[in-house]
Amino acid sequence: MENRNAFSHINEDGSSKMVNVADKKESQRIAKAQAVVVLGEQLIEELKTLEGRTKKGSVFDTARLAGIMGAKNTSDLIPLCHPLFLDGADISLDYWNTDAIRIVATATT
Repeated sequence: MENRNAFSHINEDGSSKMVNVADKKESQRIAKAQAVVVLGEQLIEELKTLEGRTKKGSVFDTARLAGIMGAKNTSDLIPLCHPLFLDGADISLDYWNTDAIRIVATATT
């Protein structure tokens, strides 16, 4: 009987393994992650004053692009992750409070 509390990517001896997904049925999946990045009140105020734009461009647009690129390359960034074809990736950013930005990433496949 399989131990339901066991991690699927770790053998009984504790070594890592890649999970075989050959028999897994195709289905639509949605993954969502959220982070709150604390930058401090002074930096948040500066970003708001500049409307998020610096000499090198929009801070939020750059972060959004980096997030989409990360989603497209997840299997290269996370060990033992299978490559999946993404149907979409969305990154939203907003001012969370006086000293932080909230980032929400959603990927669909």
